[in-house]
Amino acid sequence: MATEGTTARGLYLRLLRDAHRWNQKDVAAAIGVTLNTISRAELGVHEPGKHLPRLLHALGGSLEDWVNLEDGSLDDALQMANRRIDLLRKTTPDQLRNMIERRRRREN
Repeated sequence: MATEGTTARGLYLRLLRDAHRWNQKDVAAAIGVTLNTISRAELGVHEPGKHLPRLLHALGGSLEDWVNLEDGSLDDALQMANRRIDLLRKTTPDQLRNMIERRRRREN
């Protein structure tokens, strides 16, 4: 799964994307960036920068996880991604809608 040179943050993004069964093109279109932006973020070549909040939101990721993975290992990324994926799978559609609405209110 992880390729040589993959960073913990890049692996975290890829695992979350794979859990949604999305390809990089799907994610890029969903958040309004290029395919190259997603590819480079997953490879750890480039940080998503200003796109990070939208990217994490779309994938169900956590900013706390992202910060903690700055110096993290690939095993850390795997554990954090699996924890987020388990949480997302246990969330009902109504709970998910409420979470999204609360996030939107906080952003405004």
